[in-house]
Amino acid sequence: MSGSPVAGWQQSVHDICAGVTRLHHRLQQAGAEDRLRLLDELQHTLARLHAEARDQAITAARAEGLPLRRIATAAGCSHEQVRHILQRRTLPAAGNEP
Repeated sequence: MSGSPVAGWQQSVHDICAGVTRLHHRLQQAGAEDRLRLLDELQHTLARLHAEARDQAITAARAEGLPLRRIATAAGCSHEQVRHILQRRTLPAAGNEP
């Protein structure tokens, strides 16, 4: 099953984690102020990308018919958080209404 989409994603996640570990070791050579600035940038970027990917996955899981509690368990959050995410993604953004 090494050619499956899940296996491909698992390998991608493993590669990213390995890259972050290498980055951690390289950052040890940077000056303290530069390291702090780069770590802050990395944290914000990863948090934004994680939230976007999680919200997309939650929306896809719901479209596949999974119940809120099952989605919440898989996503590591509450079913209320899942409900709010789904509402945010399905309601038109403020100012974009006809």
